[in-house]
Amino acid sequence: MTTESIQFSVHLDVVAESLYCRYGAAPWRDLPEDTRAHFRDLVRAGVDGAGNPLTGTPQPSASDLPDRSGTAGR
Repeated sequence: MTTESIQFSVHLDVVAESLYCRYGAAPWRDLPEDTRAHFRDLVRAGVDGAGNPLTGTPQPSASDLPDRSGTAGR
């Protein structure tokens, strides 16, 4: 994993956690990985939990987004 992809992964988690905080009740760290992945996918798609566009968060282009295997954009 490159430094850039690590930084993006950290950014993706921060934005996903922030989005989850709008809708969820449990602490992010206690969520199962599939729930965290769901919120990361919402961020990748640029939508919030209600299907509305995310606002105030710069959205990277699709080519900048790593896939689940961590090999996209290489």
